[in-house]
Amino acid sequence: MDASRRKLVVEVDMGRCIGVGYCVDCAPAMFQMNSNRVAEVVDPEGADEETIMEAAQSCPVDAIFVETEDGKLLWPK
Repeated sequence: MDASRRKLVVEVDMGRCIGVGYCVDCAPAMFQMNSNRVAEVVDPEGADEETIMEAAQSCPVDAIFVETEDGKLLWPK
């Protein structure tokens, strides 16, 4: 990982996820659908920041939360 790249904390609210899968389409190395058809993070460093934000913003129910390491919420706004 590039030292200039900030680390983001990405979590999926599994109770909110409805299994559309746009996040997997955007960032397949980072997200996968589990056996319950709910998205989960499988590789926290599987995408760059731009792709992470695109994946989070593509979620129709805002089930993906993106924060900086120090806890600043970037998405959802």
